Amino acid sequence: MENSIWYLRQPSTDVDGLSFAVCGISETHPDHSFGPALRSTYIVHIVLGGTGTVRREGTKYNLRRNDGFIVGPETPVQYQASTTTPWLYLWIGFSGSAVSSCLSSIGLGPSHSIFHVDQNQAFLRVITECFSYTGGSVSDGLKLNSLAYEFLHLLTEHATGSTLSRSRATSDETARKAIDYIAEHHAEGIGPGDVAKALHLDRSYLSRRFHEVTDLTLRDYIDGIRLDKACDLLGMTSLPVQEVAKECGYSSTEQFARKFKEKTSSTPAEYRQVRIDAHDDLNLNMDLFRTLFGR
Repeated sequence: MENSIWYLRQPSTDVDGLSFAVCGISETHPDHSFGPALRSTYIVHIVLGGTGTVRREGTKYNLRRNDGFIVGPETPVQYQASTTTPWLYLWIGFSGSAVSSCLSSIGLGPSHSIFHVDQNQAFLRVITECFSYTGGSVSDGLKLNSLAYEFLHLLTEHATGSTLSRSRATSDETARKAIDYIAEHHAEGIGPGDVAKALHLDRSYLSRRFHEVTDLTLRDYIDGIRLDKACDLLGMTSLPVQEVAKECGYSSTEQFARKFKEKTSSTPAEYRQVRIDAHDDLNLNMDLFRTLFGR
């Protein structure tokens, strides 16, 4: 579980340039985890305190205060808070055709997704200022876009490339190949056997290696990717439930609905209604605000 302050901007049809998509601050409980998941936008995270781990493409990173990580569109990721010192982190999402080139120009992106900043207060100020522009007006949208650019400007001034030692990052090529294959083919109804066959590996061997790296079975990982994508499609599109099921690789709406309820305790329709009600709404946790500004 986690306590969060967040704001999700209503999806825009304008995909040119770079625009603000979402932001938030999350204070996690011990062992709180997210993923496996594929995001639809670029999301930048900066750790404000505590520790946690990020797993992406077969590599595990141990992060702490002032470390950051970027999740790109359709890039599989898992992250988990520490058992003893769960992390507090901020995050901001960007959409638009120019996001990739903007990040690349400052040395960040899919192949350079871990970084370090020399301080976090300037980034925290930008995120908290975003919460003042949640009315959904054109003026608010323009201001949020300018704050998104300001956040990137701060990265150019305060971020450095990964300085993680080998002891803080471990990788496994077999798991990375499996993760890449699942990311590309999860909508095709694949199972663990299909992954093993595609990689020309014994299924038992692959399952064992994959579990050692991700702490998940192949089946659970595939389901996690599919169901997280379903959450995004239900919350941010008007696709019928049967189309969402198909897009996520489920052979029937009934199978999808059963799996979805196991994960979320809600039916797809119930989940969509909650997300619709939450659009353009600022969700505040005052205890978290006191934690942040009493630091």
